[in-house]
Amino acid sequence: GAEGYVRLSFATDMQTLEDWTGFLSEPKTNLIDPRIERAKRLIDENLHGKIYAKDIAESAGLSVSHFNTLLRKTVNIPLRRYVLWRRLIVAGFTAKAGGDLTAAAHAAGFSDSAYLTRTMRETFGVSPTNGLQSIKITIAPDIVLPKRHAL
Repeated sequence: GAEGYVRLSFATDMQTLEDWTGFLSEPKTNLIDPRIERAKRLIDENLHGKIYAKDIAESAGLSVSHFNTLLRKTVNIPLRRYVLWRRLIVAGFTAKAGGDLTAAAHAAGFSDSAYLTRTMRETFGVSPTNGLQSIKITIAPDIVLPKRHAL
């Protein structure tokens, strides 16, 4: 079926996060390979730990090279960048729900708040303190935040 999406945007004059990452919001086709759907769920369920392409590919029933190719065709970025993007989303939700930066970083799988800060600056050009304060998060009705599971 159709996949929901998360849309983030700055509430200030800054270029919107949507401009930076809009291509991630929608699937490239209406039909996403169910193995990639499973892989994406596994990634989300394991953001708090280390994520290896080999483990995700194996769990999805794919070779590593085929998994990497299909994932990139589906989300337009490689696994490492996709994982960072998903972690930024979790950190954003955690911070917006009242968590401090350290709690947000750990909930999202970052080793510490400094790593979250560096990633936020490299990706969006703002620090989490400034960026997360002014980010408006809209979530599609069919999005369900995943529970954590070990691979």
